[in-house]
Amino acid sequence: DEIITDLSQIQNLRLISRNSSMQLKGSNRHLKSIAQELKIQYVLEGTVRTAGESLRVTAQLIDALTAEHLWADKYSGKLEDVFDIQEQISRKIVDALKMKLSSQEERKLSERSVSDIHVFEYYHRARHELYKFTEEGLDNALQLIESGLSISGDNELLYAAKGTVYWQYVNAAIRSDEAYFDKAEECARQIYRLNPDSASGHQVLGLVLYHRARRAEAVRMLKRALAIEPNNVFVLGELCRMYFVAGKMTEARAFDAQMQALDPLAPIAHIEALALQVLEEISERGLEVALQYQRMIPEFAFHRLICVLSLIQRGRLQEALTLAEAAPEEKVPTIAGRQCAFLKYALSGNHADALTAVSETLKAAARRVEWWSLVMADCYALIDKKDEAMDWLSNAIDRGFTNYPFLAKYDKALARFHGDARFDELIKKAKYELDHFDV
Repeated sequence: DEIITDLSQIQNLRLISRNSSMQLKGSNRHLKSIAQELKIQYVLEGTVRTAGESLRVTAQLIDALTAEHLWADKYSGKLEDVFDIQEQISRKIVDALKMKLSSQEERKLSERSVSDIHVFEYYHRARHELYKFTEEGLDNALQLIESGLSISGDNELLYAAKGTVYWQYVNAAIRSDEAYFDKAEECARQIYRLNPDSASGHQVLGLVLYHRARRAEAVRMLKRALAIEPNNVFVLGELCRMYFVAGKMTEARAFDAQMQALDPLAPIAHIEALALQVLEEISERGLEVALQYQRMIPEFAFHRLICVLSLIQRGRLQEALTLAEAAPEEKVPTIAGRQCAFLKYALSGNHADALTAVSETLKAAARRVEWWSLVMADCYALIDKKDEAMDWLSNAIDRGFTNYPFLAKYDKALARFHGDARFDELIKKAKYELDHFDV
């Protein structure tokens, strides 16, 4: 992971991200087929073995198209030597590829965001928990980050992870307390104190600004982060989301293309691509690919929700109901899982259970996020609760969902309100905001 991070600092290299790379761990596929699928030329492969405090690493760099071995080496040491070994491997790769680094790239290759192996482990375990998108996962992530900070003291990487956890509590509609944004912003301030032009600081602050309806500033801040870290898949995904909910589909597709190039095998990349297609009336082929992917990850509630909405958009209501009914019971409730339950009851005509599927706590959290608010508007529209649907739609627009073409043309659930005076006023407001979205 650190080798990927190191080499991602080099402008003339495109690195496949960790999320996608780890999908190939232990794979016996031919390197040439992997290279063709990911559109890459070189593959680094090897092993890491530990015994007590001893560490042994083997690594080899291969031209995947010609099968030529460009470089190979073995390293032995103690666990605390891992960062030295990682830097040595990164530099050997640069030499093997005959690349000349700028002074800035040289400096970044030597930088170490964490110098303690135990802190490093806490950080990566926290990141794993963060992307479970559950309350339990975020609570665990926060505890792990605090453990890391207790060892390292002030640390840019850990403060960035901590700020992201606080933001995710609200973004994932887990908790609705605005104070979490204050905590995330405090993390950004701590980062700036350590590094005034930190990509991590710009990232955390951009996320907070967006949810405070300062969307143009948020986009500018995330673009500053991307200028420093061009291979930052997370920032690319958030910029893609901000542009597509705003209705700026050309820009959204450009960010999505960059993200797909860097992280083609990761579930979140597929979700972003699918969400884009939903907002532009998904193609039949795109929907079938999405449904195949859903069968591979049945427990991923957010992806299931997008697929159910996609089927509703195409008028395939029975298939949408079947997919919603097949959702496994969640041990830890998520807003996507609860909205799937709402849609299941709505599509089956059981409106009473639909109304109780989403708790008041989850509804309060959903009001903080434009996407969840739009889905709530669709849910209430499907059970003919016009006032509730209009309230949720109004909130979605206020929170930044100003994709006028989608709202006016493609959203089949809201189509029943075409010609309604309040709906038409809301749609006009969305168009005005779209026309005046300027960063």
